[in-house]
Amino acid sequence: MAEKNIPYIETLYDKKAYQSRFTQVSECLNNINYNNYDEAKIDGYKAAIFRYLSLANANKNNLKPLDEQIAIDLKDGRQRQDDDDDYGDGYFLALLLIREVLLRSKVARFREVGRKVNG
Repeated sequence: MAEKNIPYIETLYDKKAYQSRFTQVSECLNNINYNNYDEAKIDGYKAAIFRYLSLANANKNNLKPLDEQIAIDLKDGRQRQDDDDDYGDGYFLALLLIREVLLRSKVARFREVGRKVNG
């Protein structure tokens, strides 16, 4: 059954220019609207967001460790998914959002470099 109220990022992060991947990722993860999300899952969701914000702050100049960690965490999360674990479900769903934010921030940097090279 699909979630009716899922968290989303309030920032139009694909339309803005950012100075760095860190700035983009940080702004996105700090601007999540939890949209009356299921209370049983929200703790896991927030825990994942907090963990990755902490990792981003520790690696401001190079987010490659986050890219690597998200792949590991998603693989582990898929293996451990349990229908009765709302915390784990929330955590896993947050990981999917975080992966999207990381991928989009990387694409934005590639676009920026391409504009400078072709500019």
